[in-house]
Amino acid sequence: MLTNPARVQTTTPMQQLFVMNSPFFHQLAEDIALQVDQEPDMSSRVRTLYRKILARDPASNELQRALEFLVSGTSQMWAQVLLATNEEVLWP
Repeated sequence: MLTNPARVQTTTPMQQLFVMNSPFFHQLAEDIALQVDQEPDMSSRVRTLYRKILARDPASNELQRALEFLVSGTSQMWAQVLLATNEEVLWP
């Protein structure tokens, strides 16, 4: 018998559906968005979202992707995206 004590870094479809549809995650994203919407510009908002959710600054390509998204999306929606990432869901 073979065993593997380390968890594979992936989520199941059910886990992702829970994160996407959970009232808890929606409320969490809304609360975080209200905090970051006080920032003076979009780049600051994105950086603060990454710091609050992932405890790090965004890479330059992540910052650019977020800014492109926020042209038509909201801070709450981007917070939900970050909350649903493997980096957040599978935090050690």
